[in-house]
Amino acid sequence: MNLALQINCLLGATVVRWKQTKDFFPATTTNFQAATQLLTDKSSAAMQKAITSSLNNWLQAHPVVFRIINNIIWAIDHPLISFVIIVLLIAIALSIFKAVNRLLEIVGLSLLQAPFKLISNGFKLGWLSIRQKFTNKNVSDKEPNTIVPQNSQQRLAEISQRLQVLQTEHNELLQEAAKILALNKN
Repeated sequence: MNLALQINCLLGATVVRWKQTKDFFPATTTNFQAATQLLTDKSSAAMQKAITSSLNNWLQAHPVVFRIINNIIWAIDHPLISFVIIVLLIAIALSIFKAVNRLLEIVGLSLLQAPFKLISNGFKLGWLSIRQKFTNKNVSDKEPNTIVPQNSQQRLAEISQRLQVLQTEHNELLQEAAKILALNKN
C-alpha cells in the first residue's frame, strides 16, 4: 500500500502543480499583454509626438508645401469646383504643350532649311558675280526701264513733248465720248 499511497501523493502534488501552472499562465499572459500594451502606447505616443513635431517644424520651414496641403484639403472638401479647376488646368496645359510643339516644329524646319538656303543664296551671288564679270555691267542694273538722263534739259523737253501728245489724245477721246453721248440722247 505504501506504493499506492506514494503514487497518490505524487499524483496529488502533480495536480496541484498543474493547477498552479494553469493559473500562472493566464496571469502571466495577462500581465504580459498589459505590459506590451503599455509599452506600445508609450512608444506609439512618443513616436507620434516625434513625427508630429518634426513634421510641424518642416512645414513651418516650408510654407509653400503647407499652402499646397491646405489647397489639397480644400479641394477634397469641394469636389465639383476642384473638378472644374482641374479641367481648366488640363486645357491650359494642353494649349501650352501645343504652342511649344509648334515652336519646336518651326525651329526644327528652319534649322533643316538653313543649309539649303545658304547654298542657294551662295549660288545666286556667285552667278551674279560671274555674269557681272563677263558682261561688265553693275549688279544694280536689273531694271531696263530706268534711264539715267545725260542732260536734264533734254529730259525735260522729252517729258514735255510726251505730255503734249497725251493731252491731244485725251482731248480727242473726250470729243469722241461727247459725240457718242449726243447720239444716245437722240
